[in-house]
Amino acid sequence: MRIVIPAEGADLDAPTSPVFGRCRTLMFVDADTFAFEALDNPARDEVGGAGVLAVELVLQHGAEAVIARRLGPNAFRMIKSAGLPTYVLEGATVREVVRAFQARRLRKL
Repeated sequence: MRIVIPAEGADLDAPTSPVFGRCRTLMFVDADTFAFEALDNPARDEVGGAGVLAVELVLQHGAEAVIARRLGPNAFRMIKSAGLPTYVLEGATVREVVRAFQARRLRKL
């Protein structure tokens, strides 16, 4: 499954970001193989609507689940209407979050 995690760096050991729409990097990770794609978040410096713009990027790049500490209401509605499951982010690094996801320790957002 291809999951997306907000991060502050561009590798698996990057710290996770407490924010979704304004994170530095959106990390797309294959939860089975740990193969990843790190994309700079173009919504990071937007005045408004950063979450919605970030969700558009997530949908364009084929994420099958979103893991975040929290989502704004518009971003959450978009993700829900797209049918993607969302989980509460737990872990200090992207790698830790993927391991928690694999172990089914993350609760639904």
